[in-house]
Amino acid sequence: MIGTPERIDFDYREIRDEINEEDLELPEPASPEVKEELPEPEYLDEEVPPPANDLSQVEPETEEVIFSTAPSVAIDAEAVRSRALGKYISYLQDIIDLKLEYPERASREGRAGEVTVLFTLDNTGQLLALSIPPEGQAAFHPFNRAALNAVREAARYFDSFPEIISKETITFRLPIKFTLK
Repeated sequence: MIGTPERIDFDYREIRDEINEEDLELPEPASPEVKEELPEPEYLDEEVPPPANDLSQVEPETEEVIFSTAPSVAIDAEAVRSRALGKYISYLQDIIDLKLEYPERASREGRAGEVTVLFTLDNTGQLLALSIPPEGQAAFHPFNRAALNAVREAARYFDSFPEIISKETITFRLPIKFTLK
């Protein structure tokens, strides 16, 4: 048949066994005293025109090479850290909101309110401290209790800080809103 490759069976171990190490000639290592001299580079006296593209230009009066590149983008590490921290806070708020239970009494009475909680996490996401500052307390005390319970319950699910945040602990101040639906 034309165009059908012929199958050749071989055992690579047989081929490997045929090579004897004694038959191989290895070059002798050069002694450190013998160093080969490199030839001097040849310089041409003729002028070489600049490349046709506009990526570089040669200024004849200064013979300075100017590279025009895309505008450089400066990465502001502090802005990146701030963005990462903002996303982490949003993540914490989402978990707390999932664990938040509207007090039954507040629902019956049609009450709404807001509580500001302070809590400290270590870089692994472990809850170290939890409180409500005096100015963050709700006048309706069941909201305070519900806010603290929500943070305690949610803390079991908190992840560690993003790698770019190099702090050991962070204290967060988050408002928790209680609104009727």
